[in-house]
Formats: sequence, C-alpha cells, structure tokens
Amino acid sequence: MLCDPVSLEIIRGAARAAQAEMEALLERTAMSAFIREKKDFYTALFDASGAMAVGSDLPIFGDIVGPVTARYPLESMQPGDLYWY
Repeated sequence: MLCDPVSLEIIRGAARAAQAEMEALLERTAMSAFIREKKDFYTALFDASGAMAVGSDLPIFGDIVGPVTARYPLESMQPGDLYWY
C-alpha cells in the first residue's frame, strides 16, 4: 500500500509521539532510581515480523525482539500484551 508524503509524515509523527509517551511513562513509574536517573531503558515499536518501526538504532539492542518471538510465537500474541525482556 502506498501512502502520500503528508500522510506518511503524520503517521511517522504519531508513532514517534507514542514512543516518547512510552519512555515518559516508563521513566515516571520506574521503581529504580537507576532507570529514572540514568535512563537505562529502551522503548520502540516493532512490526509483525519483529523489525523496528520506530526507535533509536542503537547497536546494543540489535535483535531484541528475536528472543521474545522465539518464546512467544506471533500467533499467541494478543492486542494489549506486554513483553518485558
């Protein structure tokens, strides 16, 4: 499916905003001072194949979704599921 440039930018901006909200929520609710102060966490949005759609391209995170999809196949995932790795 093709998308016009304006719609693409709107979608991209919304996805980045969702990632920023995830970061803010994780930082605000973290019990660990190390997580809050050092920002020792990572948030991203991934597509159904496990490819990163929105997030930073830090090499230390590499194939972070691989172990999750190995343990929980795509068919078993439901909307609202959260996977902490």
